Amino acid sequence: MKLNPQQAPLYGECVLTVQLCDEEVCEEDEDVEFYLLFSGSTQTHVSSTVRTSHVTLQAICPAHDCCETVRVTLCSAAPGRPAGPVGEERFGFVQDL
Repeated sequence: MKLNPQQAPLYGECVLTVQLCDEEVCEEDEDVEFYLLFSGSTQTHVSSTVRTSHVTLQAICPAHDCCETVRVTLCSAAPGRPAGPVGEERFGFVQDL
């Protein structure tokens, strides 16, 4: 996966675009939902996503408590299947852009 932008201000609220790689694109299963899990040193956030195309997702960036680089894990879930990680990327929270 590829995140754009790759950093956001601490207050969040920006739109994140997630470009899926070939191996992350699910078959034409409309029931698959994707989530972003932000894991920092003191906080963890989960954000839902909206699929804007077959290979593109969008999410609203959460606020964070400190300037740091966090791990963002893309997770998928579907009825009858366990939720699990699909991809991972680093993301920076900064004071101001």
